[in-house]
Amino acid sequence: MWIDIVPEPSPSEPTEWRLLQKLLALPIQYWQWTLAVALTTIGCLGLAIVTMPTYGPSRIKDTEIGVQAVRGATTMYLAETPNGGCPTVNTLIAGDYLDEDKSTTDAWDNPFTIACEGTRVTVTSAGPDETFGTDDDIH
Repeated sequence: MWIDIVPEPSPSEPTEWRLLQKLLALPIQYWQWTLAVALTTIGCLGLAIVTMPTYGPSRIKDTEIGVQAVRGATTMYLAETPNGGCPTVNTLIAGDYLDEDKSTTDAWDNPFTIACEGTRVTVTSAGPDETFGTDDDIH
């Protein structure tokens, strides 16, 4: 049931006012839905603006966790195969030292590098700039 709350605009009123009155007089499926979509869009944009600053730090944290997993797998590999040399990520996966479903690349989809010096293992990600040997490398 439709109740006409907004009076019909008179011809002497400005065009914008008549248009607004006509819009307000439309049934719910028109202007209220448009308002709901507009407010939802504004809310989503606000959420994106609020969460974007945390996206970079979460990628770094994910990469740090990946580095730790690869370092732990490499340490186990070296303990069990002392003459096997420094493994690659693929060697760790093939030997079941590292789960295949675990991340074998950093958050920027670049492979980890593994360096072994005696019992010391260093796993490195190139970091956000994707270049090894810079200050943002993750070890």
